Amino acid sequence: PAVNQIVTLTVNLKAGSTGLSKPIKLWYTKDGGPRIDKIGTFSTVNGVYTFSWPFGSKGTYVYHAEFAGDTQYVASSGAVTLNVQPIKTTTTTTFTASNTNPAVGSAVTLSVTVKAGATVLTNKQVTVTHTYPGGTSPGSDGVKNTGSSGVITFTQSFGSTGQRIYHAEFGGDSQYAASSGSVTVNVKPATATATTTTLTASNMNPAVGSTITL
Repeated sequence: PAVNQIVTLTVNLKAGSTGLSKPIKLWYTKDGGPRIDKIGTFSTVNGVYTFSWPFGSKGTYVYHAEFAGDTQYVASSGAVTLNVQPIKTTTTTTFTASNTNPAVGSAVTLSVTVKAGATVLTNKQVTVTHTYPGGTSPGSDGVKNTGSSGVITFTQSFGSTGQRIYHAEFGGDSQYAASSGSVTVNVKPATATATTTTLTASNMNPAVGSTITL
């Protein structure tokens, strides 16, 4: 769980398959520290006791349930470990292309930016992939780093028509939450280069019988 998240814990007390209604003592430790008796003593009902507990700080919590035993039943205990994680800052990953409708053979500049709010995140690992025309098996563009500028930039040219969808995945870290972004590039047929045809004459007003050069 994360800090401030409430977790429901359940204690089961049984003799064989029979649930017992008996008092149990609940306590915990944090990060290997001393015993903390803040929860109290409660009674199971038909072998079950359930309670909810919030976490105000990160750390490793070990919760213990103890049945002291009585004249009929032997003492027993159980424990569960919870690793409470810090709240991570939300991020956004943006993928852009300098031209989303390029022609075959032209180059496109692709850019990825990871932000936390308005802050650009530097030196973060981002996995970039793309799908081929028709959504067929994804191609890998590798793991790239946002570096000191906070922006990943690379150039891609296309040898055939069709739609490519580029994906960028920031996996998150101890401080920032994961996020992803994508951009669609529709590659069109190459446009034929325009031409002009010019015809000239060496003499625009020749006399009958004269020769001109065209």
